[in-house]
Amino acid sequence: MTKAILGLLLILSASAVSANCPLYGDYSTNDGNMLPGRASESEPGGQSGEIGNAIFAESFDGQLGGQWMLFCPAICVEPELIENTVDDYGNGDMVYFTEYCGGQLWLNGTGEAWDNGAADYFADLQSAYFTTTITLVGGVPIFRSTTIEMMAQFVDCIDVCVFFDVIEAIQMGEDYGYNFPVDYPLPVFDYDCSASVDLYGSWWEIVDIAMNIGDCTVDTETSDWSQVKSLY
Repeated sequence: MTKAILGLLLILSASAVSANCPLYGDYSTNDGNMLPGRASESEPGGQSGEIGNAIFAESFDGQLGGQWMLFCPAICVEPELIENTVDDYGNGDMVYFTEYCGGQLWLNGTGEAWDNGAADYFADLQSAYFTTTITLVGGVPIFRSTTIEMMAQFVDCIDVCVFFDVIEAIQMGEDYGYNFPVDYPLPVFDYDCSASVDLYGSWWEIVDIAMNIGDCTVDTETSDWSQVKSLY
C-alpha cells in the first residue's frame, strides 16, 4: 500500500496534468475490467452512522490501490431508517439510507479498459448514497452489507462523469486502527477529513462494482487534493 500511496502523491504534486479524458463505457468486476476492493470507515466518535464518519477505499488484487482509490466521502446527513423488519424477539433487518458528501476518486489510466492516453484520472464526488442492511438475531447485529451509488466529475474533463456503483460491500469487523488486519485501508480520516491515527473504525470487503463513464451536467467543485497529500 505504501508504494502505491507514494506513487500517487508524486503524481498529485506534478505541475502538468493531462487533458485526456477516459474512454466512455461500462466497466465492472463481472466483466473482469474492474477490481474489487477493500475499505475502512473512520468512526472518530466510536459509533457507526455518525455525521463525520468517512470512507477510505482502494482496489485490491493482492495489493491495495493499483487501479482505483476513494478518499473521504463523509456522512453529512443523519442516516434515515427506511425499513425495519425486526420482530419482538429482536430478529430481522434494519435498513438505513445515508448520504455522504465530499471526497475524491482516483482511477489509474495506463493499461486500463478506459485508458485514453493519461496515466491517471482524478474526479471530485458530487453525490454518494449508501443503503446499509443490518441483520439482527436476538437484538444483536450479526451482519452488515451496503450498496453504494456515487457520481463524480473528472477534474480535467468537466463534461465527463463517472457513475461508480458498489453492488455489494460486506463489513468484516471493527476495532481501532492499530488492530486492523493487514492489507486493509486504515481509518485515518478525522471529522474534517484531516489526517489522524489510531481511530476507531470498521473494515469492509467490496465484492462487486459496476462503473459507467459518460456525459454529465453538474456544477464543478474545486479540489486541490491537499488533504490527501497531508496523510502521507
